[in-house]
Amino acid sequence: MIRILFIDDDPQAQKTLSMVLQEDYTVVSALTAAEGLDVLEKTDPDVVLLDINLPDRSGLDVLDDILQRPAAPPVVMVDDFNIRYQIQLSGIPLLIPGDIIWALDYGEAYSYPNF
Repeated sequence: MIRILFIDDDPQAQKTLSMVLQEDYTVVSALTAAEGLDVLEKTDPDVVLLDINLPDRSGLDVLDDILQRPAAPPVVMVDDFNIRYQIQLSGIPLLIPGDIIWALDYGEAYSYPNF
């Protein structure tokens, strides 16, 4: 099963993503940058969903730490400000097996390409 590490300080986002993906993915949660990096070392996830604004560090700094790893997993940067719109505008292909991308937007889940 695909392992997703979701580093985000919003407990509701954590709960919603876990609920939406629980049948097909293993979602491991971390609420801070420090916790996220610790979990990353222990779980070796297949992909990381990383909040840009974390309480203890910038998500961009955490991204730099992750990319320093010899076998860094793909990282998807997220923020709680209208994620669905940001993904549409980015044009960046976010690949999860099965071409399924879930974005949390005010508590709702969307499946790509049904944005």
